[in-house]
Amino acid sequence: VDPGKPLAGTPTAGSPNAATGAVTGSATFNDTAGRPLTYSTPTKSAGGGTVSLNSTTGAYTYVPTVAQRQSATVGTTDTFAVTASNGVRTASQTVTVSVAPAAEPLPYAVARLHAALSASATSAVHVVFAGDSITAGDIASQDAKRWVNLVTTRLQSLYTSPLASESAVRYSGSASWPAGTGNGIHGYNCGISGASTGGYLTDSMIANIGKMQPAIVFHTVGTNDVRGNISPARYKENLLARISAVEAAAPGCIQVLVHLGEPGDLPLRYTWSDYGDAMKEVAALDPTRRIYVDVSPAFAGAGVPGQDPLGLI
Repeated sequence: VDPGKPLAGTPTAGSPNAATGAVTGSATFNDTAGRPLTYSTPTKSAGGGTVSLNSTTGAYTYVPTVAQRQSATVGTTDTFAVTASNGVRTASQTVTVSVAPAAEPLPYAVARLHAALSASATSAVHVVFAGDSITAGDIASQDAKRWVNLVTTRLQSLYTSPLASESAVRYSGSASWPAGTGNGIHGYNCGISGASTGGYLTDSMIANIGKMQPAIVFHTVGTNDVRGNISPARYKENLLARISAVEAAAPGCIQVLVHLGEPGDLPLRYTWSDYGDAMKEVAALDPTRRIYVDVSPAFAGAGVPGQDPLGLI
């Protein structure tokens, strides 16, 4: 044994995260001369997954691609090499990780969303939230309890990286934020109090969003359309125009359309589900990059009328 060469031990690998397939663990080496070690690895595994590594500790996070999970079966694995250096000599070991099969085939836009978020292990991923006062968080008791902040924090925890340098959610009613540069998921809020589909995203705001090229844009709007007796047909027309404009400015982004709980002061002229149907129809026009999420049943299931029965916002 070369006494000047780091000695490889047995690397550790945890169980895959059920939601993301991410695996965390650590490379294991020791140096016979007691010198500090630095670690390195390619950013892609043999199978195409993303690998991020702490160069000081050897701790890693591995995230398989959506395609890997779709084709994986029980027992599928992937590998990547980690190299340790003591400043004089190097040694390498192969790390083997499990690839968790996807629970079920994902709709194409959802698969793209997961892939975009998984890229946060090695790059800055921008997520924009647009809407009315609910998105702006005007009635939240503190910034951290805005639903935008809660969702961003949750995404950061699901797609975590030991090298992440994520900023707090930034707010700008004109969508003119300084972009985060560190690896990880960065949230941006441009909700406007009192806005309806006719004005929640202005042309100048969309231009600013285009400069950022976000991976995902959330749209949560409709309560002021209802209160203003804007018809579901006009609501659909306005929403489609704004979403199409965002897609023209940021062609690669995924649009997530969120239908909220029914407002407590809903006028009788139209039903809340009419607006949900209209939003769903807009999403269905391009299933490759639009996702419809209906959370209204969860609010109704609480058995309490009003827009926020559980005090979530």
